[in-house]
Amino acid sequence: MRPAAEQFAAVVAALELKTCTHPVLGSDGQTLLQEPEEIKRELVRQLTEPVRFMNALRTLEALGIEEFVEVSPVSVLIPLAKRAARSFKFTLASNGGM
Repeated sequence: MRPAAEQFAAVVAALELKTCTHPVLGSDGQTLLQEPEEIKRELVRQLTEPVRFMNALRTLEALGIEEFVEVSPVSVLIPLAKRAARSFKFTLASNGGM
């Protein structure tokens, strides 16, 4: 995945991101990101390093998040998330809408 990450890094570097009004949870499942450069680094990093999905769910619950929205043509993450975070409301956003 390193060659793909290098190519992806070039694309991400060209993006014009603004500071987030709501933080983005990093793929380590613990770090909250808001600044454009740290989000760009994280986007590239997640191609070659593990995504700590279960840690992320626990962090989101601890932060008081109540809804999990998966953006995908089919539900892949929701079944996994339901096992770890039963308190969430789950929504699949696909081509057909929410």
